[in-house]
Amino acid sequence: MLNYIFAQRNAYGVAQRKIAQIFKQEGGYTLEEFLLEEECMINQISAQNPKLIEYLCQGSTLKQLIAYSTRMPSEQHH
Repeated sequence: MLNYIFAQRNAYGVAQRKIAQIFKQEGGYTLEEFLLEEECMINQISAQNPKLIEYLCQGSTLKQLIAYSTRMPSEQHH
């Protein structure tokens, strides 16, 4: 049980660092960079990371997320 707790705590720390790295990139960041870190992103949303949630709730980001969710795979390559 103790190993599980430490593993979860470590996974949270790794996810937090990866998301923070994306935010700190020179030249900005894209939604796609966050989506490539799916597991980290889900972890940080569950942990209510305020910076990530604020970014994901921006109008332009929400539009992109909706577009990715509603397009057929062949349409996304255009």
